[in-house]
Amino acid sequence: MARNLLVWVDGPLPKTASPGWAQGVAQVCDVAAVWTPKEGALHLCRWPLGRLVDALRELQAQGLSTRLTVWATSDAGEWTQQAAWLRDVYELCAVGGVERPGLDLDAEEAWRGTGTLAAIGAFVAQWRLSVSVSYVPSVRLSSSVRALLRAPWVGEII
Repeated sequence: MARNLLVWVDGPLPKTASPGWAQGVAQVCDVAAVWTPKEGALHLCRWPLGRLVDALRELQAQGLSTRLTVWATSDAGEWTQQAAWLRDVYELCAVGGVERPGLDLDAEEAWRGTGTLAAIGAFVAQWRLSVSVSYVPSVRLSSSVRALLRAPWVGEII
């Protein structure tokens, strides 16, 4: 197995979060970032809540570190919705004995400004989350992307 190799777990949702599914992911990486954006509402999660937590449990049972990859929204209304479902995931993880996954903010296209930077930082502090930001490198990064990448609570840039 590769060391420190992160893979976005994307594609069709598994019908169930079976050990076989998680074993397949574990064969290619040791950090699984579960891709969550919902088509047409990228700030929301496409996974049913219970199935997402079950998938996290199965991935962790294979020894994988887990993260949730979300679109880093800079829209305050979208962030409120996103924070609500993230809170639901983390609460259900706590109840179900699942280790809280880290948070991977995808800043490729959804991050257009710094309107939610402080709110995301407060959420991260409240939940004591490990945070990474992923983006496509560019010679000219917008000031809003630079601000996100420099946020003190961002621990890793992918």
